[in-house]
Amino acid sequence: MINGLTDEQLSIVREYQAIHSKLSALEDQMKDLSAEANELMEQLKRLREKDKKLFENYGKEKRI
Repeated sequence: MINGLTDEQLSIVREYQAIHSKLSALEDQMKDLSAEANELMEQLKRLREKDKKLFENYGKEKRI
């Protein structure tokens, strides 16, 4: 692995690597969550548009 380092130095390097690995995994999860949230926002927008079209004339029907 890394030659010439003391056990203590190797331990610190391993801690840095572990933290970096966890941060990288969290970053990937955040990207996935962001993409999912964006898709849900688009679905909500489409549903609101459908709702508005469906109910825009609610109560305005012609009465005989």
